[in-house]
Amino acid sequence: MPRHNDFNFDLYRMTIRDDESLLPFMGNRIRPDEEIIQVLKAACTGQLDFRREAANATYAWGLRDFTELPSEDYRETRTVAVTLAKATIEIDGVIFMPDTVEMGTSVAQPPPAHVVSLIFQMTRHLVAVEIKSTVTVGKGWLDALHDILRRAASELNFTSAIELQTKPQKSEILATFASFQRLTRIKVQLVLPNPELSRLTEALFNELRAGGIREYLADMRNPSGLNQEEQTLPHAAAAMAEDGYKKGEVLMEGVRDGRKEVVKTGTRPARGKVDGIKDFVRGQASTARTQEGKIITDAILKEIDRVSDDPGTA
Repeated sequence: MPRHNDFNFDLYRMTIRDDESLLPFMGNRIRPDEEIIQVLKAACTGQLDFRREAANATYAWGLRDFTELPSEDYRETRTVAVTLAKATIEIDGVIFMPDTVEMGTSVAQPPPAHVVSLIFQMTRHLVAVEIKSTVTVGKGWLDALHDILRRAASELNFTSAIELQTKPQKSEILATFASFQRLTRIKVQLVLPNPELSRLTEALFNELRAGGIREYLADMRNPSGLNQEEQTLPHAAAAMAEDGYKKGEVLMEGVRDGRKEVVKTGTRPARGKVDGIKDFVRGQASTARTQEGKIITDAILKEIDRVSDDPGTA
């Protein structure tokens, strides 16, 4: 059972999606990491908060506390952190009045909030998202984050959007791929990698780049069975999806254990934990540059490498 002060996180891959409906003179596409960091910094303002009305409450999501995290062991890696807050603006219910209790709407000013930390490892475009049931259950937080980042990019005259895709657990997709005696179908929507490649994905990346393809909906089928060997297109697509360069699930159909099966995988992110540092992460803006802060940043980055299966060792 996790301890109260452990930093538990889910791992996501950061991708850049270009708006192909906009012409070049309408803005610039996000490319260097410095431009990604500009967007993250610009997103941490109340003007870009995202509001959502539920059946009996109104919530606001917002980014705050942009912070750069120096490191001792990862001196060439730029790491930044932001805080994602979910605030309750209004809530309907029984409210406490001076002389009675009655049904009504409670409005808090300033509103109470639950927060999580997001740690961006810029060299590998990996993001550790703190796990907290009051914030990260469901996809509401991710929809709000994408909306805030999209509007921040637009204000900076960019025609791209920064999005997070789940980075699956080690070998989850490839192990499922290999478990089929005969794989008759694999369907996945791939996003062009940036910046990480492994030996399993380099050839496919070069094909996509040569074709000017930023996204590729692969739906490969063969009733007699697809070629599942390394360096083939089906295997490379599965490997790229496992690296997190995909949208949504990976669907596979075929025969395994002697039975026809349909399997959907790749939607659950890899999960990591660093013991006893949650209090540091909460106060990162004031302690990040201390020696203790650098040591703890190193611990987070090492755990990101561990759960993501560093492609340098592939």
